[in-house]
Order: sequence, then structure tokens, then C-alpha cells
Amino acid sequence: MRMVEESKSRRVEEPESSSSWAVRPLGPSTGFTLIELMLVLMVLGLVYGIVFFRLDHVLTRYRLRGAARDILATMQLARSQAVSQQRPFRVVFDMDNQAFWLAREGAAPAAKRPLPEGVRIDRVTVAGRSRSSGREAVEYTSVGGAQRVRVDVASDDGRTISIQVDPLNAYAHVE
Repeated sequence: MRMVEESKSRRVEEPESSSSWAVRPLGPSTGFTLIELMLVLMVLGLVYGIVFFRLDHVLTRYRLRGAARDILATMQLARSQAVSQQRPFRVVFDMDNQAFWLAREGAAPAAKRPLPEGVRIDRVTVAGRSRSSGREAVEYTSVGGAQRVRVDVASDDGRTISIQVDPLNAYAHVE
């Protein structure tokens, strides 16, 4: 390979044989400056902060919805078990320990189901009697009946989901 002078400030490599090499300028290598790297890191940090902030709100919303679905499913199971076994069943809400469980009269209670972090049982209203601390039970009779019930589940960021039981058919639903 031989060096060829094209102009005063530019030297190029020229292949000795007639192969298809590209001509490249010789000189200082190009790269990123410190300022360019700092700008890229700053933009990436900003994007990461925005995504992380939004992700936290999304996770809280999913935890709240999941807790409401668990409570709803437990209430529907209590009604179904009361009818199938011809015995009263209760769903007990412990607002002090933020847990709930299914209980059958004359039997040991089922395992307590704690609420996820950032979610709490805000208020339980049964037949017009409202409580936000202590324990409250929703009872399903042996024919599947229940009183009017409202369970408010809230997240730390202020969102609330209500589970209600219609006294006419004892069907639980989310509002």
C-alpha cells in the first residue's frame, strides 16, 4: 500500500493492487464529545424517570383492581357455598389488619387474605351500618340471601372501588 498526497492537508490510502478498497481519509478519529455524551445520559435519565413514575401509578391501579376482584370472588363464593351446603356463610372484613376471609358457621375460618401493599379496606357498610375500623361480616343465608352491602376498597393515591351486594338477589358486583 502506498501513500498518495491529494492535497496539502489530506492524505489517502491507495491499494497497491486493483482491489475494491474504499479510499478513507487519514487523520484524527471522530467520536462523541463529553457534552454530547452528557446530553444523551440526561435525556435517558429523564425518560427513565417518566416511565418509572407512570409505572408506579399503573401498578397501584392494578393492585387495587386485583384486590377488588379478590373480594368480589370471595363474596360470590360465599353465596355459592351457602346455597350448595344449605348453611350460612360469611365474609369477614378486618379493617384493622387489612384482611378478609370466608367463614362458615360452626367451622374454623379459612385463611386470612391480606390486601396488597398500598391498598386498604376503607369502609364496609352492611344494612346501613357503616364501619371503617374493627371487623364487619357480610352474611349469606342458606338460600343465598344477603342484606344490602357496600365495601369500599381504596389505594394510597386516592382511587376507590366499591363492591356492592344487591339485597334482592344477593348478587355482588363492582361499581
